Amino acid sequence: MGLRLRSIGVPLAVAAGCLAVAAPDSANPDPISGSVANGGCVTGRTVSVTAPSRIEATTSSTAQNATSVYAEIVGPDGKVIAGGSFASYDTAGGGSYQIRVCATFQQQNPPTLQYSGLVGTGPAGQPVLTQPTQPQPPTGGVPGKTTQIAYSVSGKVAIRTSAGLAWFTVRTTSTGSQTLRIVDPKLGRTRVVKGLHSTVTGSTVRILGDHGLSLTLGNNRLVFKSNNLKASGKIVKGRYQVVV
Repeated sequence: MGLRLRSIGVPLAVAAGCLAVAAPDSANPDPISGSVANGGCVTGRTVSVTAPSRIEATTSSTAQNATSVYAEIVGPDGKVIAGGSFASYDTAGGGSYQIRVCATFQQQNPPTLQYSGLVGTGPAGQPVLTQPTQPQPPTGGVPGKTTQIAYSVSGKVAIRTSAGLAWFTVRTTSTGSQTLRIVDPKLGRTRVVKGLHSTVTGSTVRILGDHGLSLTLGNNRLVFKSNNLKASGKIVKGRYQVVV
């Protein structure tokens, strides 16, 4: 299944709510619930930690597509550092983080969606919440070996910049994480980033990493953001696919 991508800008509405946690001690999961606009976001929790900690958030909703509504963990610098229906992030130290619930716009959904979920913290590197059951992967593979991936994102695409073509190559590992290879024409440099995670909603793919790195594909367009490179534009070469 070949997909063409688009980036969806979402407005941010702020809702009251604060959860202060002195990490790395484990905290009881804190429930979250409310409503989010179809194509919008709400900030539902402030999570403060005092040491390296694991922050996790889960969501469920009334959307027809369960992945339409997802949680984002936003760092102290305002950049998204993790996201998905199950979002997890290990902080390097203390700080104040935001849990933001967003909904990807889908025409079949009502203007407002109800959501619920959990937010929890604990020692870095240790699970806090029970991860929800993922869709079963396709049949096949190595006999006697269970694969952990629910879908696979792969491909190589390019957008045109003032310095030439910027190439982005994505592959999915056997554990379900993504590896991204970026060719920057301005600096003449190739960068490989591993351990990324993605969400797939309809024809939109969003790949997230540490320090605000994000790659959004949709409607034949690509938007990439990182500390070193920001680029966006129409996909002019290559293709990618999502196999479920």
